[in-house]
Amino acid sequence: MATTKFISERNLRFLLYEVFDLESLTDYPYYQEYNRKMFDMVLDAAVKLSKDLMWPILEEMDAKQRSQGRNLSQKDPALAAVAIIEHADVKRMLLFQRSVVEGALALLLQSAKYADLERVSTGGEKEKYALLLDILTPVVKSYPSEMGILSVSQGLQCLGGYGYCEDFPLEQYYRDARIHPIHEGTTGIQGMDLLGRKVIMQDGRAYGLYLEEIQHTIEKASGIDQLTSYTRKLEKACELLQSVTTHMKSLASSAGPEVFLADATVYLEFFSIIAVAWQWLKQMVSIQKGLEKKPSRSETQFYNGKFHAFRFFFSYELPKIHGLAPRLIDSDRVTVEMQPELFND
Repeated sequence: MATTKFISERNLRFLLYEVFDLESLTDYPYYQEYNRKMFDMVLDAAVKLSKDLMWPILEEMDAKQRSQGRNLSQKDPALAAVAIIEHADVKRMLLFQRSVVEGALALLLQSAKYADLERVSTGGEKEKYALLLDILTPVVKSYPSEMGILSVSQGLQCLGGYGYCEDFPLEQYYRDARIHPIHEGTTGIQGMDLLGRKVIMQDGRAYGLYLEEIQHTIEKASGIDQLTSYTRKLEKACELLQSVTTHMKSLASSAGPEVFLADATVYLEFFSIIAVAWQWLKQMVSIQKGLEKKPSRSETQFYNGKFHAFRFFFSYELPKIHGLAPRLIDSDRVTVEMQPELFND
């Protein structure tokens, strides 16, 4: 399995070919001159660029290479230190990075496929894909930008002071990543775009189509025993999304635009977590199909690694919506009522 550590070639091929079926686009006249070989050439070029430019710098930062501390069950001080990746808390930080980065990448590719399908479709289908792309645009502009910062931060934390020093580029990546939620139009603007425009446009048609897409994935996953509990979690999340969205929309007429959009950024975070959970469940349907084919040991390991990242997202990230939802339906309007002069002291 070819991997450069900075970019997983196998994960890219998995997403493009097994999850999103990139080759199916070549059935349309617009893309008939393209083929798998051409797609692979582009991927190979991207992987080579990553390997040549980034991996030599990052190699020493691999959590599998750094040793520190012993397993908690080992009390003998004479025992050699273990690799930091053996510690559960380091695994937590690494799984966080993997689950949000690979989830965000999938959502970006989902949006890219909607853009391609809009280009090759006509009539009602064309409008459908345009609306789906519209409602996801503020999410794909903001979630990867915001979570990229947190992901790099966790990378620094894994390595401790060694990661923060200038010997390695993580501290520079942290500063570089911080610009993304700003130059993309600021996260606050994306939140207002999602709630104030995209969710309500055409009497909620884009929002309705989006929920249908999630439901389609849930239906595919519902027949897979290993995914039953996760399917239910996403179903419950969608029910909560609909309840919160209905409440938020009612504020537009009952309390006015300032109150309606006061927590648009919070709503964007809430909406985004569910969107990425959807993408992870979609990946799991493809992974189960892959495992049914009795793959090689390395392929099985790849699929199992993906499954653990999926489990992490549903266990650690998706539950965060239950902390955001009460805020979104709360009647306390502190951010609207706070007066500028009260910030003086």
